[in-house]
Amino acid sequence: MRRRPAESFPPCSRDPNPPREIYARGLRNSMALAIHPQFPDPGYAFFQAENARDLPEASRPNEELNLVEKGKHYGWPYCYDLTTASAEYRTFLLGNGPYRQLCTSSPLYKQPISLLPPHAAPLSMLYYQGDKFAELKGKLIVGLHGYRPTGSRVIYYDVDAKGFPKVSPPPVRYKVSCAASQVFRTEQQAQVPAAPFNELIGEWYRVAGVRPIGAPVGMTVAADGAIWLVEDRNKSILRIDVDSAASVGNALPC
Repeated sequence: MRRRPAESFPPCSRDPNPPREIYARGLRNSMALAIHPQFPDPGYAFFQAENARDLPEASRPNEELNLVEKGKHYGWPYCYDLTTASAEYRTFLLGNGPYRQLCTSSPLYKQPISLLPPHAAPLSMLYYQGDKFAELKGKLIVGLHGYRPTGSRVIYYDVDAKGFPKVSPPPVRYKVSCAASQVFRTEQQAQVPAAPFNELIGEWYRVAGVRPIGAPVGMTVAADGAIWLVEDRNKSILRIDVDSAASVGNALPC
């Protein structure tokens, strides 16, 4: 067998030190990003749905929905939820450095615009601009991948004219299962404001003989307005569409 000669490639001509700037800091696991048609008119770049730190407790910390603004710090790894200082950095935050009291009284820190359920693991997010689903037009859709009870679902938010989810005063509830719900809270406050949401796909858990558990990862909207959804628990691709002839089945028992 004769070997083919190694292919030669021209040397890389790109600038080894391209100009760059740090737009914002303190963002963790920014898998879900979305740009509203009105951006950057209000001075913001995009929305980020954050996978927060993974504490072992089921009810904390919350994931975050951040409105990313140039020059701001969004907490990681020093702060989580709204104003909670990470235990391992509390002494550091009392020092005289630039991050002094970052979580509570620094103009550098920007709190999330809303909290998401704890451990929900948002991995995809988009503004729906298709025509197939009139009830979703312009709304913010988020896929929650998490394997804990708050995950395995796709949710959507009502938004204002600038694309911001509408935040409501507490208590704001979210589903944990078909039999239980929880209010948004932090370590400092038993109830906190948040943007309420609806479920496009809810409680995507395994039901023996009916369906496997689902873990949504990526979403996109087709030219005809249908939503394509990738989930990695079953390595599947699904299409969310409309069938006017289909009948709505009965809800599965809890």
